[in-house]
Amino acid sequence: MSEIPAVEKVDVALICPHCSEELHNKVVRLCSAEDLIIHKAVAGRPQDLRDIEGIVYRQGPMLDATTVRRWLGAFAEVLWRSRIFPNASRGRGGR
Repeated sequence: MSEIPAVEKVDVALICPHCSEELHNKVVRLCSAEDLIIHKAVAGRPQDLRDIEGIVYRQGPMLDATTVRRWLGAFAEVLWRSRIFPNASRGRGGR
């Protein structure tokens, strides 16, 4: 097995939507800044929230805030239900 050299810094906030790049002879799939924000917001950990601030700062007007708001709105109700009623998806009685 060949060792892949460590990458010191990768600015994921500047990547293009839904593309892939070759890095050290390996294909690496990248997500858009909007997708990354959505995933980090859903995870909701303190570091993710700090990361979101950095992504928004770096992207500035290039960020599609409408897309982010739309998807987070779609996830909000589902996440709220799953946290308030964790057994709801299993039907009555939580089985």
